[in-house]
Amino acid sequence: QRDGDGVPLGRRNSNPILDTRQYEVEFPDGSIDTFAANIIAENLYSQVDSEGHPYQIFKAITDHRSDDRALYPGESTYTDKHGNERPKLTTIGWELQVEWADGTSSWIPLKDIKDSNPIEAAEYAISNNIADAPAFVWWARKALRHRDRFIKKVKSMYWKRTHKFGIELPKTVQEGLDIDARTGTSFWRIAIEKEMKNVMPAFEFRDNDVIPIGYKRIDCHMIFDIKTDLTRKARLVAGGHQTEVPKESVYSSVVSRDSVRIAFLIAALNGLDVLAGDVQNAYLNAPTAEKCYSIAGPEFGKDKIGRPVLIVRALYGLRSSGARWRDHISSTLRDAGFKGCMADPDVWMKPNTKPDGFKYWEYVLVYVDDVLVLSHNPQSIMDTLAQKYTLKAGSVRAPKEYLGSDIKQFTIPASADEPAKDCWAMSSDTYVKRSIADVERTLEEVGQCLRSKVTTPLSSSYRPELDATAELDDRRANYYQGLIGVLRWIVELGRIDIMVAVAMLSRYLANPREGHLEEVFHVFAYLKAYGRSMVVFDHTHPQTDETSFDLQWQQRSQHLLKEHNYSLKEP
Repeated sequence: QRDGDGVPLGRRNSNPILDTRQYEVEFPDGSIDTFAANIIAENLYSQVDSEGHPYQIFKAITDHRSDDRALYPGESTYTDKHGNERPKLTTIGWELQVEWADGTSSWIPLKDIKDSNPIEAAEYAISNNIADAPAFVWWARKALRHRDRFIKKVKSMYWKRTHKFGIELPKTVQEGLDIDARTGTSFWRIAIEKEMKNVMPAFEFRDNDVIPIGYKRIDCHMIFDIKTDLTRKARLVAGGHQTEVPKESVYSSVVSRDSVRIAFLIAALNGLDVLAGDVQNAYLNAPTAEKCYSIAGPEFGKDKIGRPVLIVRALYGLRSSGARWRDHISSTLRDAGFKGCMADPDVWMKPNTKPDGFKYWEYVLVYVDDVLVLSHNPQSIMDTLAQKYTLKAGSVRAPKEYLGSDIKQFTIPASADEPAKDCWAMSSDTYVKRSIADVERTLEEVGQCLRSKVTTPLSSSYRPELDATAELDDRRANYYQGLIGVLRWIVELGRIDIMVAVAMLSRYLANPREGHLEEVFHVFAYLKAYGRSMVVFDHTHPQTDETSFDLQWQQRSQHLLKEHNYSLKEP
């Protein structure tokens, strides 16, 4: 990108993070946008594996071939030392031709397709009468049986769940209306009407019910749920799985957690106010790029049942809805004078000036439908967004929780060198307490409890790589994996004191042992003993002298710990 005199904007640097040049990027749909070198580099790296090979979207298997290394039909089995006949587990000599979403095709060894797309490979073998070949006979039909069993199990679990909180849960619109009729209530009807009122802008009925050429028919269905306060909830979603995989990327980025933390520090540094808000039915504000239509069901009203209806908005369930919404809100922020940050494309910034003449940047951070605004007058920005979107009632307020963290306003008292300062702080206390309660509830069911007097995240003499205890069964291994996920999120929320322990235990997700699970419980016991934590975004400028800075840090840290009843064994 160049200025009016044709001079390139920004400066070149061999390190893409420090390269400030901006480039105009043209997308497959013809649109053009401007991105920094670092964003382009990250995008390119995200599209290739560790060896530089590009990721491609699988479309179909179109052909097959084999060479002299492939086994003949009579060579598919062998006799082991016990006299038992066993199949030869090999796919050598076979290749399948794969067509990719971008229109290209290539020959891929069967062993790779079997690992990445076993169902598609098995279906191709059955339809082309090669399933009895030695390279397919030992796994193809088994893969399809597993597929059918999994689908049957999932459907069975869904249809067997008939109640929640003791209230009957419908599976279709008609069933919900029948429940209302039997019970003499209107809860489900009200929930359906409320949802349809919100999503109707996503649909368009044409005169004479004419559907334009090129539109694909998909199904829409209603999902029902019951909230903890017994409110009935209905959500209409589109069957996006019935559409073709788009050739262009439908990835939708969100603001990073590091950017959120830096934003709170900037707010304290520049004396800015912070407001958070939620956009109601966010996706439905954006037009869809997919050509789809559906057939109206009873949820549309008796006069519309059976009529074809176009989907013109980014309805929940469509493949590209997330990307279309991000494009839409990005356009709105550009129209309001904001520009994307080169370090994080979901941080939007605009220069502004306070009434006293202080110049600064105001920011808008976007995480799907969650918006965080930093400005000396953030309400004006919220009012601008409210003109374009419907903000959820009561959501526009100073943040108390954001992306799983507790958000608090914190005052650092005055000292001899510094006046009193207001700043922001993040805490993981609420999430940690809930996680510990869930673990204790599970342990109580088997007559166990968390250890007491735990002082370190891992047992002092424990070495997970030397653990020789029994391997966990499938159920407990899955539970172990879930607990590791919880601990990883706690680390993300600021508990870096357990980061090393969690990283070490995460190495054994594929095949955990009983000792590994016991150490995970040890980590939770440590969190229970030292459960409170807070990250304070202190914008105090440190002194340059190393000794005085050390003393300043210790005094300030001890004050914060004492103020909030925290404790450290060693300063």
